[in-house]
Order: sequence, then C-alpha cells, then structure tokens
Amino acid sequence: MGMIGVSCGRRAAGALLFLFMLAGAAHAQAEESIILRSGEASMTLTPRFGGRVSALSLDGRASLIAFDAEAAGQAGAGPVSAATPHPGVLGHVLWLGPQSQWWRHQSVAPERDEETWPPDPWRAVARAEPVTREGEAVTLRSEPSPVSGVRVTQRFAAVPDMPGAFSLQARAENAREEAVAWDLWFVTRVPAAAEVYAPAASADAVHVLNMSGDPETAPAFAVQGGLFHMQPAPGAAGQQGKMFVAPSAGWMAAFHDGQAFLITFGLLEESEIHEDQAQLEFYVDDRPGAPLGGFIEMELHAPFETLMPGEAMEAAERWQVLPYEGADTDAARRDFLRRHLDWPRD
Repeated sequence: MGMIGVSCGRRAAGALLFLFMLAGAAHAQAEESIILRSGEASMTLTPRFGGRVSALSLDGRASLIAFDAEAAGQAGAGPVSAATPHPGVLGHVLWLGPQSQWWRHQSVAPERDEETWPPDPWRAVARAEPVTREGEAVTLRSEPSPVSGVRVTQRFAAVPDMPGAFSLQARAENAREEAVAWDLWFVTRVPAAAEVYAPAASADAVHVLNMSGDPETAPAFAVQGGLFHMQPAPGAAGQQGKMFVAPSAGWMAAFHDGQAFLITFGLLEESEIHEDQAQLEFYVDDRPGAPLGGFIEMELHAPFETLMPGEAMEAAERWQVLPYEGADTDAARRDFLRRHLDWPRD
C-alpha cells in the first residue's frame, strides 16, 4: 500500500506538473499574439519573425493576410545566426532594400556576398521585442543586425476617428561606425484569390520579371482606365513572378471575402527609389503546391538613403479595411475604388 501511495503521489505530481506546463505554454502562446482593434476590424501581430502582422480582417471575415500558422508553429525559436533557415511563414514583414545587396555589406558570412535569398535573418527571423503598448498601439524593436547594420523599430496603431484603419510606421537606425545605405520595404502577403489594383498611367509603367522562365507562368496584368489590375492565371500551371510598378497615385488595394483592403502612402519620384526596385512591386506565386495554395505580395519601397552612424530613416503606410458589398466584377470594384480613392485617369 505504501508503494501504491507513493506511486499515486508521483502520478499526481506529474499530472500537476503537466498541467502547469500546458498553462505555461498557453501563456507563452498568448504572449506571442498582440491584437489591435479599430472599429469592426482587428489586426494580429506576433513579435516573432522580425515582428509581423499575421492577420487582418473585419469581424467574422477571413483574414486578408496570408500567414502560414503551421510553418510558424514548426519554426525554431533559438538564437539567430547567418545560417538560420528562413521560416517561410509569409504574413506582413518589413525588409530592407535593395534585394541585390542583402548580403554584400557584412562579414559574418562573407561567402554569401552575392546571394539574393534569403533575407537578413536578424530582420526576418529574430524576435522583435514589444517596448510599449498604449491602448490600440504597440511598438516593437529589433536588435541591431550584423548583416544589415541597422536596428529596426516598428509601430502599429489604430488610426483615431477612422474605423477600420491602422498606421504602420518603421524606423531604421544605423548601428555601425560607418555609413550604410538601404531603403525600408513593406511586404504584405494576401491570398492569391484576392483581386489586386494599383494606379498606373499605362502598361509602360509596369515591368514584368518572369521568375520561372516559362512563358506559361508569366504574371498576367492589365492596365485600363488608369488602373493596374492583376489577372488570374490563364492555365493550370499558375503564375510565378514579379511586377514592378511606377504608381501614378499613392495607394494599392485588394478585395477578398467581402472586404476592401486599402493601403495608402506618399507618392515618390522614381529617382528616389533604388534602380533595382520600384515604389510598388507585386510578387505572385499561385502554382500548384505553392504555400497556402498561393499568395500575392503587395510591396512598397521607401526612398533609398545613406545613413551616417547614429542616423535614422523612417517610412509609413496606412491600412484600412472596409466592407465590400458590391458584385464580384471588375466594373463594381472600380466603382468602389472611385468612391474611396483618387487617381489620374485616361
């Protein structure tokens, strides 16, 4: 009986410890998600992976952000190094541009000098610590990166008196003792089924990069009435590639699941953007087997700037989520955009 009693006590203690572990894991998981609200819209952030937006939607609607929660759950959380694998979780993330120089200005992995993928692990993988939370606003800060040489701070906040709107502000400070030169690069992934628009004067304002080299998978688009509109894949092979767009006004938009996702920003001169990039870029991968069944990147570049030691640069964009109750047609979506946004038209 004594042995049985001891055995039962150990089982009870083990069960209690297991429950504490579950509670601790649940608490840790809860800490990994930060939810901001604006009217009937919510934005979910995670400090992991450089500080990302993992969800955005109106209440009761599907998320406008393509985020791979399964990949996030499988990603390691240990110390970051130059060899840390890219997690591939998608979502909204802040990068530095141009991509052609991602590994050129560092000494931690000199053998990667010419590589253009993956991005800086200290920007794309390392945790960004929350430093302030005031109402519906949060600030995340990353440690200085030995790859890019900068420390990044991001602030996400509901916009007062503008239901469904959030501001995204980014700041990069040169943490080195010599000059660095980068741009701030907002990368927002939406489902491949989203209908994506941006203002463009003509098809000449769009440059296509067919990344697979297969003509059948080249990204498809149309420019009509002063609007760039991504087109669905013409065949079963899907699409993969990037479209570089010189916008004629400071916005881009996506429609998905009864929602309109409007991203607004300050329009720049082409001379302010690094020659390898465009102010707006759209990457699409909806081939069979693509992550999450396919996704589109809605990308915004800020000016390319040289920072002396201690200097910083800033960039911002504003998001707004509105109900869309119109027909699932190009004409109806254009009518909605005319009522909410301005752009030069033919």
